[in-house]
Amino acid sequence: MNHNALKAFLLVSTVFSLLLSSCEKEPDMEPAGLMWVENSPTGTGKPAYDIKLENKIRNKNGTYTWIWSVINTKPGDGTPGSGTVQDLQSWGFSLGSCADLGQVISGSFSPDGVSWHNFNPEIKTVEGIPGGSGKALMFEQGTVKNQKSYYKLLVTRSFSTDDKVKAVFKSGKLTGSGTILISGIGCPL
Repeated sequence: MNHNALKAFLLVSTVFSLLLSSCEKEPDMEPAGLMWVENSPTGTGKPAYDIKLENKIRNKNGTYTWIWSVINTKPGDGTPGSGTVQDLQSWGFSLGSCADLGQVISGSFSPDGVSWHNFNPEIKTVEGIPGGSGKALMFEQGTVKNQKSYYKLLVTRSFSTDDKVKAVFKSGKLTGSGTILISGIGCPL
């Protein structure tokens, strides 16, 4: 091996070693879309509501369909100490800094993923969440017991998926309202 090749090899090895040793593991966090409520049991177990980005579909006409599902993993009356939470009444999320309502064509929700109910998406001020209020595109359908509900948006362009989109939820008086992080609409691709 000649002198220049040896120097290049040592430089690459040193840079790689520095990069590898400077990496730091993030603390264990709940995955996006998993949300605990105030009276949920601490420690191990299932989160109260599981919000999942099920699919992103490129349509033939150049639009894109985003579909989420939500399930109440601990259905019940939400009485403190019961380990249950009330059904979700509504939920929504921020469109962030890269998307706006003008890029959302339509919205719909479904209790079963088969029969869909259309609505005109709006940005609403949501009161009663920890820390005050916030603005979100709201889905006004919740959950029923442990049945999975579905939520769909049709948008004008291709967006990346952002796994840290701020979402809000509203449930019954005992379980209350709150915020969570979900996988949602990011910046245009």
